[in-house]
Amino acid sequence: MVREATASDPTFVNLIKQLEAGFPEDYKELPTDLRPYHRFATSLCTVDGVVLMSQRIVIPPALRKPVLNALHAAHKGVRAMRASAIDSVYWPEITVDIARVRDQCVHCHQMAKSNPMQPPSDITPPDYPFQMICSDYFTYNSNDWPMVYKSESGAEGLVNRLRETFVTFGIPEELTSDGGPQFTAGKTQEFLKAWGVRHRLSSVANPHANCRAEIAVKTVKRMLVDNITAVGSLDVDKFQRALLMYRNSIDPETKASPALILFGRPIRDAIPILMGRYSPHETWTELMSHREMALAKRHSREHERWNEHTHHLPTLQVGDHVYIQNLVGNHPRRWERTGTVVEVRQYHQYVIRVDGTGRVTIRNRQHLRKFTPFQTNQTQGTLMAPTAVQHQEVILSSPSTSKTTQPQVPKIPVSLSPTRILSQPAALNETPIIVPTQKQATQTQTIQQPTQIDLTSHSFKRPNLIGQHEYLSTNQISE
Repeated sequence: MVREATASDPTFVNLIKQLEAGFPEDYKELPTDLRPYHRFATSLCTVDGVVLMSQRIVIPPALRKPVLNALHAAHKGVRAMRASAIDSVYWPEITVDIARVRDQCVHCHQMAKSNPMQPPSDITPPDYPFQMICSDYFTYNSNDWPMVYKSESGAEGLVNRLRETFVTFGIPEELTSDGGPQFTAGKTQEFLKAWGVRHRLSSVANPHANCRAEIAVKTVKRMLVDNITAVGSLDVDKFQRALLMYRNSIDPETKASPALILFGRPIRDAIPILMGRYSPHETWTELMSHREMALAKRHSREHERWNEHTHHLPTLQVGDHVYIQNLVGNHPRRWERTGTVVEVRQYHQYVIRVDGTGRVTIRNRQHLRKFTPFQTNQTQGTLMAPTAVQHQEVILSSPSTSKTTQPQVPKIPVSLSPTRILSQPAALNETPIIVPTQKQATQTQTIQQPTQIDLTSHSFKRPNLIGQHEYLSTNQISE
């Protein structure tokens, strides 16, 4: 087969003739199609009509694509493919062709390993209690437990609980939450804007971005487990007492309890103390300073441990084409969708416009892999990308307290062939805000009823507010 392809290729016919006549010293004396072989002229020879370079067969152009497919049949990486080719076949620029085949393989992109963890992002600590708070919905064993708030379903129930919290502890400057439909609903966005609260969304499937709320959820769930009766119901009185003691517990490093940080004094619990201890702390300002120093040392130790297992990923730019890792559904961890970066945010967050659907989502850098679209031979200048399986995309809003406009982004055409044609998007200078309707929210995320909200303050150590019939687990997280 190689012999026939060699005999039928004009370049290889001229190459064999040139080998018989001898190569000149200057490569410029050769025809253009033979110049790539000048570097290896001393290693080239012919055996029975087949061109060899040392022990490697020089493959004519007609057979190079089948050979590349055979090298990549096991979906090996570039290094493994090069190792296989170095003992068997050769042609000019074979290394570049091997890398291109691997980069254009849809299956390899879909089944690629997850990116390493990103180093932690430093967040400016708050200046006063309840300046920044976190919120999250959660359930425990699918039962109706009175966690934090026994909330009504939907955005209206969330707004009512947020309003009650703001009235009790003051209006925060920033609220952090995930992209659940209650938080991205139009009514919630209008409420936060009217009350002057900046809303920061965490990336999809990236709980570290809302870690303070996640830590509070774990704490409350642990208290629930410890206060379950023999018949499986919750002992509400013991649970409330546990919350009270937790608020009043002194942290061994900061030497302060959440209640002391919030109120400037301890609150009365079941443990007797001197009456004078309930007075406001005389050196509360100094106590806060010592607490911040202790927290800084703790964070430094945690960063050192975390950085041992993390890796910095290159920063993406607006207009970059990326693969999006699928984190839900029947095939988690596969890189099945492609998109374009339309906005770069803080804390490794990127706003991505998904190819084919035009929908917008927020993703962390850990769940994005940059790729370079290749050009087709038929239409030069047209960007091509491998086919990606379509999935329903949860629309996440990009909240802002200032007025923003919806940027006009050209629609991405989809060809009927197995390849998707991507058009270069315009650079976006403003944050896109897409708020799902109530119907969309119901389709994209289902919250098991009844649900509960966990409101966690960034600036203190998990104090909790107990209502008459419902519980608020607010936590001044210092981790």
